Amino acid sequence: MFPPAETQQGEEGEAKDEEANVTTETKVRTKSFYFDTACTSHMTPYAGRLLNYTKCSRFVKSSSQESMEIEGKGTVIMECVLRDGSVSSFRVCDVLHVPKLGHPLILWRKLRTKGYTEFGEGDFISINKGTKVMFEAVFDGNLFKIPEISQSAHITYDFWHRALGHLAPSSIDKALKIYSDADIPAKPKDFICSSCIKSKMTRNPRPSTTTKDRNKLDHVHSVLSEPFPVPSYGTSLYYITLIDDATRVAWVRFMKQKSETTKIVKDYDTDMEHQHHKSPKAFRTDNGGEYVIKNLKGFFESKGIRHEFTPPYSPESNGVAERLN
Repeated sequence: MFPPAETQQGEEGEAKDEEANVTTETKVRTKSFYFDTACTSHMTPYAGRLLNYTKCSRFVKSSSQESMEIEGKGTVIMECVLRDGSVSSFRVCDVLHVPKLGHPLILWRKLRTKGYTEFGEGDFISINKGTKVMFEAVFDGNLFKIPEISQSAHITYDFWHRALGHLAPSSIDKALKIYSDADIPAKPKDFICSSCIKSKMTRNPRPSTTTKDRNKLDHVHSVLSEPFPVPSYGTSLYYITLIDDATRVAWVRFMKQKSETTKIVKDYDTDMEHQHHKSPKAFRTDNGGEYVIKNLKGFFESKGIRHEFTPPYSPESNGVAERLN
C-alpha cells in the first residue's frame, strides 16, 4: 500500500539526509542502483528513496516474464562517488516503485534521449553530460553497479581519508582501535594521496642579503597595498610605497584606484629630479597588473630606468617594501 503521510515525510527526510551527504545510523539501508540497457524504465523497490511520490497502478514484466505491480513513482537523488573520490549529485525523474524488484535499475535508453553520453573503460562505465561526469558504474561480476555515498562510504578508504580532512593514516588507525564498529576499511598497501604529497612540499628559503646600494636612488623598491575594507576619509582604498635602497627613505602615497600607479611613479620621479637632481636608476616591483601596464613600461623606457620584477609567489624577493607594508 501507499505509505501514510507520516511515513512518507520521514522517508523524504532520509532522502534529504543523503542529498546533504549526512550518514546516520537511522538511515534506511538499501541496495545500490545498477546500470541497465535492457529494462524499460528506471525502477526501484524502495519507496523511501523516492521524492515527490505519486501513486500509480500498472504492471511490468521481469526478464523471467514474472508480472510485478507498480505502486507509484517519484524522483531519486543519487550522490554518486566517482573514481577520483569526488561526489556527483545526480537527479533521476520518473523512477517506478516496484516492491518485488530485486535491485534498483537505471535505464540507459532514457538517459540517451536526454543527451547523455556513455564511455566504457575496462570494468568502468562513465555517463557524461557534456564534459561533466554525472556518475560511474563498476562491474561487480554480473552487472554494472553505481557506487553511492550511502554504500561506498563504508568500503572506500580514499573517500574516508578525504572526508576526514586528509587525516593521516596513522591517526585513522588509532581511531579504528577506539571505535571498533566503524565501517572504515584498512589502508591499501599502495595508497597514495597526491593532495597530501603536494601540501607537504617545501622549497629552500631565499638567501638573505645585507648589502645595500651606496648611492641614493640607485635602487627603488615599490609595492602596492591590499585594498582597505573601509575607505579612508579621503575615500582612498590603497597606498603605494617607494623606498630608496641606500637611505631607506620611504615615500608613501594614498590612492583611490590602482590605475593611479603610473601617475604616482611619474610624480615621484619628478620630485626626485627637483629635490636631488637625479632620477631613479632601477625600480624593483612584483608582477602586479598595476606595474606591468603599457604606460608605465613606456615611461621607464623613455627615462632609461631599469624595471626589475620579483619571481611570482615570492614576496621575500621584494622584502624591503614588503616589510614596510
